[in-house]
Amino acid sequence: MKETKLDYVDRTIIKMLGDDARTPLSEIAAELKLSRTTIRKRVNKLMKSEAFRIVLVPIYSKEFGGVLTLYLNGSIEEVVNFLKEQEACKQIYTNSEKEKNKIICVIFAESNESLGLIMSRIVQNSYIVNWDFSKISNIEKMI
Repeated sequence: MKETKLDYVDRTIIKMLGDDARTPLSEIAAELKLSRTTIRKRVNKLMKSEAFRIVLVPIYSKEFGGVLTLYLNGSIEEVVNFLKEQEACKQIYTNSEKEKNKIICVIFAESNESLGLIMSRIVQNSYIVNWDFSKISNIEKMI
């Protein structure tokens, strides 16, 4: 599998689409001061790479969710096993050999309140030293 190097433009595209997958390419182009064609080419390249998988997550029948990135100081296996026990964790990604201390978890809950409680429980794990959360906006129910 070919490793994809992400620059500032790629990371910004992923962030903006992660916040709202329906963001128009023209809006992303304006934010980055690039042409819409350049953004479209970048998005197409990202869609073929592993990097974009996080943004294109399946939609579950629950309304509230997001991508939780966890930074670890300790056993990745123990944290992955802990996350597998959490019903709200629908997908778990671990990074390459280069970034052994990072896990990405896609979580969904029935309300913002329960999402907050789930995240609180997860980030209190003693191996997690830092975390970041990107809410997935405008989730439509699909079964």
